[in-house]
Amino acid sequence: MGYESFLYILGLSVCIFLGLFVYFKNSKSKHHVLYTVISFFVAYWNFICFKMGTAHDHGFKMFWSKFDLSGFVLSLAFLGSFIFEFSKGKKTKKTRVILLVLFLPAIIFSIFDFYFSRIRDNFAFSLNGTIKIHDIRGFVELFCVGIWALTILFVSKIILYKRYKELHGFKDKRKVLFVLISLSSATLGYIVSLICDSPTVLVSLFTIYTILTGIIIVKYEQFILNPISAALSIISTMSDSLLILNTDKRLVGVNKAAIEMLGFSEKELISQDADFIFGERRVEILGVKEKVSSIIFKKETCTDVEILLNKKRGDIPVSLSSSQVRKKTGELLGVVCLCRDISERRAYKTKTKEYKRQMERLNRELVDRELMMIELKVMIRERYASKKKD
Repeated sequence: MGYESFLYILGLSVCIFLGLFVYFKNSKSKHHVLYTVISFFVAYWNFICFKMGTAHDHGFKMFWSKFDLSGFVLSLAFLGSFIFEFSKGKKTKKTRVILLVLFLPAIIFSIFDFYFSRIRDNFAFSLNGTIKIHDIRGFVELFCVGIWALTILFVSKIILYKRYKELHGFKDKRKVLFVLISLSSATLGYIVSLICDSPTVLVSLFTIYTILTGIIIVKYEQFILNPISAALSIISTMSDSLLILNTDKRLVGVNKAAIEMLGFSEKELISQDADFIFGERRVEILGVKEKVSSIIFKKETCTDVEILLNKKRGDIPVSLSSSQVRKKTGELLGVVCLCRDISERRAYKTKTKEYKRQMERLNRELVDRELMMIELKVMIRERYASKKKD
């Protein structure tokens, strides 16, 4: 058995094992089921390549070659579906169109490659199963497959990269980066196989992608809902701005709402001193007049305190609530702050006060006019009475 055959058997065994392991870890998860299907198709692809590489008879090689392309295109279709479901996860008309674009060409390519043996008759196989094209029809077939495959691989990478940019937690970003790197290995494998005409490289790197993604699911529980992942999801989507400070009074975490409200990037905020956001202003909170960054570390909790935060351009009024985080031993770990934008509330209060002042002014003017009218009436009556006496 050559090294290529050994690689195919190893990839077949590992993909089947990981597929079953991930499936039984959480069989109700759609992501787990999709991963299992991908791993089984990659295992099937390894098996076909193994049979093609070990077949010494041209007839057997021709027979197994009819299944080779189906292993690749169906593995790729499910890979694209897996990436899309992971990144979006919502069933819409757009989702159905994307799934149609993924699976319809894959099915057409598989059927076309299996039944049109006249194209296969124009291929000459080397001992390791490499295909040499001697017919324009075969070239057109593989050219269409190539365009479709490269489109799926690069679009999947773009989707993952956008997902990576949307996340703010270091661990979540690392997990998605791991998937992105493993997908890059599959993309590299396909490009190398096109240039060097080596199916072993392509199958091996797709197998590596499957293994790395399986490791992420098993080790990091990337697609399992638990209290931590649920909390992180809430934090990333909440409308209030979250600021996390360590004991050195430096920012160690922010959510998307904070980035949008303050106008800074995550890199510009992380590791900055608390005064970078809270400023040097001294405010009175719970009877203590100090800097905000000092008060929140002295007071265990603060609730709905109106302060100003520094933005990239100017400042913004917020309602601040903070809470100290401590170990069971009482040792301080840091402070978590929630800030709610109250610009509209303040603008409404200002308008209300202005309206109230205008109403009071109008009321005074009406009262003054009423008093003038009374005085005029009194004067008219007095004059009328004096004339009557005369």
